[in-house]
Amino acid sequence: MRRTGVGTRWLLCLAASVLVSGSVGAAERSLLDLDLRELAEVEVTSVSRKPQKLAETPAAVYVITAEEIRRSGATTLAEALRLAPGVEVSRINASTWAVTIRGGADRFSNKLLVLVDGRSVYTPLFSGVYWDVQDIALQNVERIEVIRGPGASAWGANAVNGVINVITKPAAETQGWTAEALAGTEERAQGFLRYGTRLAPGVWARGHLRYADRGEGADALGIEADDDWQALRGGVRVDGEPGGADRWSLQAEAYRGWNDLAYADATRRVLGAEDLLGLPVLEDRVRTRGGWFLGSWTHVTEGFAEWQVQFYLDRTVRDEPLLAETRDTWDLDLKHRIPPVRGHEIQWGLGMRRTADRLDGSSVVSFASDREADLLWSAFAQDEVSLVGDRVRLLVGTKVERNEYTGVEWQPTARVLGRVAPHVVLWAAGSRAVRTPSRAEDDGRITSGFVPPGVAAGFGGPPNPAPVPMRLEPSGDFESEVLWAYEAGVRFLAGRSLSVDVAGFWHRYDDLRTFEPLPRENPDDPVLVRADNRAKGRSIGFEAAVDWFPTDWWRVYGAYAWETLDIELDDGSRDVFTENEEGRSPRHRLSVRSSTDLGAGWEFDVWGRYVGALEQDGVDAYTELDLRLGWRRGPWRVDLVGQNLLAPSHLEFVPGKAIQTLPTEVERGAYVRVSLALP
Repeated sequence: MRRTGVGTRWLLCLAASVLVSGSVGAAERSLLDLDLRELAEVEVTSVSRKPQKLAETPAAVYVITAEEIRRSGATTLAEALRLAPGVEVSRINASTWAVTIRGGADRFSNKLLVLVDGRSVYTPLFSGVYWDVQDIALQNVERIEVIRGPGASAWGANAVNGVINVITKPAAETQGWTAEALAGTEERAQGFLRYGTRLAPGVWARGHLRYADRGEGADALGIEADDDWQALRGGVRVDGEPGGADRWSLQAEAYRGWNDLAYADATRRVLGAEDLLGLPVLEDRVRTRGGWFLGSWTHVTEGFAEWQVQFYLDRTVRDEPLLAETRDTWDLDLKHRIPPVRGHEIQWGLGMRRTADRLDGSSVVSFASDREADLLWSAFAQDEVSLVGDRVRLLVGTKVERNEYTGVEWQPTARVLGRVAPHVVLWAAGSRAVRTPSRAEDDGRITSGFVPPGVAAGFGGPPNPAPVPMRLEPSGDFESEVLWAYEAGVRFLAGRSLSVDVAGFWHRYDDLRTFEPLPRENPDDPVLVRADNRAKGRSIGFEAAVDWFPTDWWRVYGAYAWETLDIELDDGSRDVFTENEEGRSPRHRLSVRSSTDLGAGWEFDVWGRYVGALEQDGVDAYTELDLRLGWRRGPWRVDLVGQNLLAPSHLEFVPGKAIQTLPTEVERGAYVRVSLALP
């Protein structure tokens, strides 16, 4: 495993970029899009499901703007999320990521809720997100709202450690033709085409197509791995605002994907006998396809009451070597915001979601039932109260859900925000959130490998004279994991040039998942484990971000995050896996970005990142650097981007031991992108 060992070179490169940035005459500069006061006025909707100014939000929130995405050089949604402080993004291979907030990283990080225009993309099969399916066109993204900490009182179960809400641009803002072509080393080829037009007074439409071809990573020996990825998707959006009281939107998209993946062959592996990168493997192509439709309608009455209805249908088909899945979901959501009365802003809502699957397993992954349909009912209520002449605001609310696994779940929150000075805001919050069981935990059978001779006695029962398989068995009585979260933060704005945002948290986890061995009677019996709730945990940490505009043509943004997790097994637990989660997230993460308008249509961007070691999996700390040089003239735009420039390749993550997608190292890469925009 390579060590980058290039922190000094990274600092020198960053210093050089600063010197270059400061060496060009300011007379030629164009302004960066927003200054800090304007950024503070940006509205967010994900914290309380209503528009709020970013600076007046009682939560740890960051908004990734379309301009930040463009200037970062990111080409996938997962990579763009690195822009937000406190978000852990680790690339496993060309098409697979581990994305989480405040710990719990894995291929299926089960305490993070991800939404696209309010549509949940969290899969209930394994409790997580298939990031290859979320290869959305970043050119259509208006902003990404990232909440660090629980958002369950607004969005429900599984919004435990964070919420990511991707909000796309209205059709009215994407009029005319846009064409884009990309070619490079790792990002081998990409194409994007979009056309928007006005269909009638107050009605706008757009359609888009996107294709991407991404190359292989490298294995532990530096040899190209067979994990390339191709994806094709297209969609339409029609928005209407015929009068001042009503707005509606219709969206639809279809996609196909082809990923080459390698899996550890659990039918041949001896647990603990080989390093993950040296295991016998199964190589095959993953095929994905699907589509979705979303419709929403908003009506505002004369008294400024607001009614909103949203409905979506989603079908996803995934054919992997270990498991084939077809899933159909429909979701209906109603929200009513009552006009403010005596300092109270009250809103409430109802929701219903049905998801049905058809599964075709293998000898490694199977389920007790090949078909299952689950129904989720929900309701939420929220009141925001103005106190002390609107200098203090108190928000209280809860969401109540009834699911098929654990019944009724309550997820309340209380948040307070105070403006102690014209540009200084303090906030604090206490919340309860739950992570409900996944289909795999409830009735999955997953073989993770073989236990060496004699070792099975440690799981109870007689010693085994020969290797025996270890398998997760259906649980049936696994309960929700519970988080009690306590957070506090401060935001400080110094004029138009400097802002500081600091948030700290203390998380208490109850009823954490453990894998408890079942009794064994015969030496040749397999080791069977079942999901249970026999652990608790404590996590503390903080995130700090500084945004600085030294001039109107130069912006520097820095973010640092630190966290630690301690897990304790309950008395009587014989789990040997759960405590390993303590070392599966880096304690330290640092990101520094410099964006400079050089004048005459030229832009220069530098992005340096440090990520601490993953102690449990033996993944070394690494430092990386991305550079971008951009030029714009009339309708044309050209970008030259270099990514991960400080080492030939580096390993970022080793996934968990249940379904072992083999990792590859992320390689140094570069690409050129040409864009044309016509009215």
